[in-house]
Amino acid sequence: MNDDQKAAIAKMRNKGCGYGRIAAVLGLNLSTVKSHCRRQKIRKDETVENTLVDFCRNCGVPVRQTPGRKKNYSARTAVGCNGGMHSQTR
Repeated sequence: MNDDQKAAIAKMRNKGCGYGRIAAVLGLNLSTVKSHCRRQKIRKDETVENTLVDFCRNCGVPVRQTPGRKKNYSARTAVGCNGGMHSQTR
């Protein structure tokens, strides 16, 4: 793997491309791309653009959703929301 390919891997990975797509585009082995990313600590870009935001069903606090992960319905980690049991009395 040459320096141009290494730079292309980093650029594509930061744009959110998966290992398989990078390997196919660059003509490299899938395991080569994976191991290079792991060794160089190159990860997918997980900015707000790549995540979805919903709101807690109990208190309305924004809850960040990550594509490919199970959906969160409650802001249990948010201050004031304990899965529907709010610390504030009404």
